[in-house]
Amino acid sequence: MSPSEGGESRNADSCADLAGGAAAVAWCPLLLLLPLLLLQPLLMLLLLLLLLQVLLLLLLLVLMAVPACYLGHLLSLLQNFRKS
Repeated sequence: MSPSEGGESRNADSCADLAGGAAAVAWCPLLLLLPLLLLQPLLMLLLLLLLLQVLLLLLLLVLMAVPACYLGHLLSLLQNFRKS
């Protein structure tokens, strides 16, 4: 084996290492997404609970606004009754 052949094989090895490193870098974002894929049902459940919470809050606001309107109407009737 001549020195030039050894140098060529080292270059080939370093090129293979670089190619392997590039493949590892390409897989890295996919590996970061793997826990998200495993947690997807849990995330969907949390999103559904958040949506339910918002809907319940809107319902609560409506249920508080309706009696407040009636209370204002009753107070105005009471004031009119006291004036007469």
